[in-house]
Amino acid sequence: GKTTTKDMIKHILHFDHKVTGTKRSANSRTHHLTYLLSIDSDTDAAVFESAVGKPGDVLLASKFYKPTIGIITNIGVYHLDGCKTPEAYIQAKAEMVQAVGHKDTLIVNADDENTMKIGLETFRGKVVTFGMNNLAKFNASSIQYDDNGMKFVLTHRIRQDSFYQKKYSIFVPGYGQHQVLNALAAIAAAYEMGIGIKESKKRMKSFRNLPAHLECITAKDGYVIIDDTWSSTPSSLNAAFETLNGISKGRKRIALIGDFKRLGDLSLEFHRQAGEMIARVGVDTLITVGTLASEIGKRAIESSLNGEVYSFPDIQGIETFLEKILDKNSILLIKCSSTNHPIVNLKKKLTQK
Repeated sequence: GKTTTKDMIKHILHFDHKVTGTKRSANSRTHHLTYLLSIDSDTDAAVFESAVGKPGDVLLASKFYKPTIGIITNIGVYHLDGCKTPEAYIQAKAEMVQAVGHKDTLIVNADDENTMKIGLETFRGKVVTFGMNNLAKFNASSIQYDDNGMKFVLTHRIRQDSFYQKKYSIFVPGYGQHQVLNALAAIAAAYEMGIGIKESKKRMKSFRNLPAHLECITAKDGYVIIDDTWSSTPSSLNAAFETLNGISKGRKRIALIGDFKRLGDLSLEFHRQAGEMIARVGVDTLITVGTLASEIGKRAIESSLNGEVYSFPDIQGIETFLEKILDKNSILLIKCSSTNHPIVNLKKKLTQK
């Protein structure tokens, strides 16, 4: 959710601020100086996204940008090739606390178990929480799937320990409960910068997601494609399946999944956990592509998935297979990273048919 949340904040601010910031998800340490030089005397706000590829990345970014507001959207499992263990990855993200410092504001997801492990007890700055299941300052409830987006009720608690609160009906373009969390974080950041919730609500309606972020496309043959080929992690796979089930509306649910990347020595374990998750939430047809992704299929079968499973070693034969099973009553989730070129190329062919 980092890139989407960053783009939401930039969108809310750009109506009456001159804003600079990270372009798309180009957030590596090699971009820091170029982005820093994009700030001039007319710049009102800068919104930067930091990579967390290895320990020290967030602290390095903070030396360039000197943030006054820091956001931790969530802490899943990723970049274990650089961070080695989930615990080290949590600590790498926790560098945001030090990056912001004790005089400024930290915005965190109160629902995320790993975020709650980073130790905010000694942080003397301002902590703003958002979430759905806990007593957060920015809380979402009554969440519903709507046309091309999500509707929810935002409850703003003026103080964490106060019953004084205000409620707002919000619509955010883009599907999934994770999109609601992205919107909460963005609205909270804008509020800290002096933009009222009513104004953010109005501006959020015209937000547009980046392509391939759970983008829904209707193919010429009538079936729906959910294009989620930007990045692939265990947590984003959970979000993709929640969205698939949320918008399927009785359609035949088909999922095409590639390997996870950059999970280091724990890669096999997390692929198997993904299979267990899919068995719990359900899908009618699961198609995996690649050696590691086949472990997702195997574990889904072992976990009693009520659906069919097909595992392919590579992309060969998948297009022909899909042509046989897709119809106007189908919804197809395509989930992989943007570097998985065979699946991405197949997605392009399908969306152009």
